[in-house]
Amino acid sequence: MKHKLKEQSGYTNLFELILIVAIIIMAAVYFFWGGNWMKERMNHGNDSLAVNTADSVARINSNNGLNCVVDGCGSTGHCPHWTSVGYIGYFNNISNKIVGEKPKGYNEYSTMEIGKQQFHGEPGTMVIKVVAKEGQMVLSWELGRQ
Repeated sequence: MKHKLKEQSGYTNLFELILIVAIIIMAAVYFFWGGNWMKERMNHGNDSLAVNTADSVARINSNNGLNCVVDGCGSTGHCPHWTSVGYIGYFNNISNKIVGEKPKGYNEYSTMEIGKQQFHGEPGTMVIKVVAKEGQMVLSWELGRQ
């Protein structure tokens, strides 16, 4: 084998050619898998970032869960966003605001997490729902407007 490397003929034999092709194919497959893995991690991270942003915006809007979470809701008396479970709003990822009506779905990954809870849905179909009541903020993923 040592002498083969020093051979002056300039040709590769069939075995070496098969090994070169196999190495190239393996490298392409690993590159493809790695790219898909990175894309999935990025999509999952983007969904987690949206949850963190929604939580922060809702807390600012509601004064830590004591008032309505919807951005710009200056209702005095009966708020249209109040239900028996609390003030309800939905995070709009384009404007980074909490709105009163469901926006179109914007999740990028099929499994979303909030704390220890997992939510499942096709990418582009889910939105973040924010509920505030008595100083407590609860976030969840649910189907968005179709």
